[in-house]
Amino acid sequence: MAYLPRAMRRASRRWRVPPTPGRTSTFTRVVERLSALWTLRILLSDSTTNWAAPGQLDQDIANTIGLPDLALPAALAQTSAPVRERLEKRLRELEATPNATDDAFTRNVTTLARVLGLTPVERELVVFVLVMRFADGLANLFRGPAPAGLAETHRLMATALLVSESDVGRALRPDGALRSSGLIALNCEPPYNIGLDPMCGLAEMMLSGRRSARAVMELFVHRAPSTRLDVGSFAHVAADVTAITRLLRGALRRRARGVNILLHGKPGTGKTELARVVASSLGARLFEVSDSDEDGESIHGRDRLAECALAQRALGWSPRALLVFDEIEDAFRVRWEGTRGLVREAGGGQKSWTHRLMEGARVPTFWISNEIQQIDPATLRRFDFVVELRVPPVAVRMKILRDALGETPVDDALLGRLASDERLTPAHVARAVRVARLMGARASNDVAASLSHVLARNLGAQGPARATSTVQMVCGPYDLGLANTTTDLGHVTDAIVRERRASVCLYGPPGTGKTI
Repeated sequence: MAYLPRAMRRASRRWRVPPTPGRTSTFTRVVERLSALWTLRILLSDSTTNWAAPGQLDQDIANTIGLPDLALPAALAQTSAPVRERLEKRLRELEATPNATDDAFTRNVTTLARVLGLTPVERELVVFVLVMRFADGLANLFRGPAPAGLAETHRLMATALLVSESDVGRALRPDGALRSSGLIALNCEPPYNIGLDPMCGLAEMMLSGRRSARAVMELFVHRAPSTRLDVGSFAHVAADVTAITRLLRGALRRRARGVNILLHGKPGTGKTELARVVASSLGARLFEVSDSDEDGESIHGRDRLAECALAQRALGWSPRALLVFDEIEDAFRVRWEGTRGLVREAGGGQKSWTHRLMEGARVPTFWISNEIQQIDPATLRRFDFVVELRVPPVAVRMKILRDALGETPVDDALLGRLASDERLTPAHVARAVRVARLMGARASNDVAASLSHVLARNLGAQGPARATSTVQMVCGPYDLGLANTTTDLGHVTDAIVRERRASVCLYGPPGTGKTI
């Protein structure tokens, strides 16, 4: 079922009012000319179809072709010669008028076509569906009792654009550039028999000033920031990191399609950072699917899936590109349906389209989610590698703390106490260090106090603390000679170093320093 996105609904309301000076009137002139031209071509070439219907259908068409005083008869085959002559004269006038080439809308569509590698027919179809959203008369030709079926829709578009039906059909195949990228979606809702909708916000993208190729590309994908972590920060999943790295190295070398990796786990466990670390180790260029539009408004899951598809198309030329699709929960939703309970939705109810997107992906993609229960098993089977990231162990948390602090000296005993908290994630560390620096903490004791205070407050929101018992082994300098033992601990230590394996039993009254 088709979906008319929020941005397009907002654009439709905006552009159906009388134009204001500037870019609005320029776009209005483009819409008026093209919609009138295409409508007349369809009307005059189809003399047997009854395009009249009750209500305002006839008047909408008359307004679109620029002859508002003309009431179209029930069948053009029976029109009087003077009426048909007026239609033909109007068509000749429009065809004699040169196409706009220097307005922002036309230039942006051309740039978009170049970025995505669209053919001339595919580019014209993008313009067609955009113009049809703002031209009631042209849209009415695709409503009501005619046309009937997708083939008829193809025929009408081919007539309007002066191209072959086979070219239109080829351009609108499910696996073609337009539909597989989400630029155009089928609309099977009333009042259309079969219609086509543009991607969410596409009209606004094309109307907001002239854009370079890079600016067009950044509407749906952007370069990922660098990371301060390294492979050692993921020592607890070293085998998985090695496997992912080998998989992606082979995929990049062979330009393999349909390579998808799922990283899931609790928030803050480093899923996005892991993708960045792997990309850095491979020397690849990592891009991220946008999660907000130009106005800063959140982009919902089904629209982000469309943007992911566009990113795949745009980045397909790069031999060293990787893609991150973060926060995918919104794209794989669940809903409650009475006795059926929870029902999964894949890609806004378009599971098969989502599967084609995954299987045909030109760029290896990291899909990142906090949970996977809502993802359909059929979709999960399409991931090449699935990794769950949990909270790192103490040693890794200690490394992350040290790396985040850089050269700022902080007592190891304090770092050990902080790292002992199993609620601590890489995200907590990065945020706490940032807060400490913004607070102006420079001296070791000031940094330590700030970190302790910030983490105590932030981790408190995660529930009660659970200390890791093994962290007590992390301590500052210790003089073995100060221990009152029945055996020389120096000899014990030398033996452990020499043999590299040992079992030692320490016993004594409480508080005598056994753990230390």
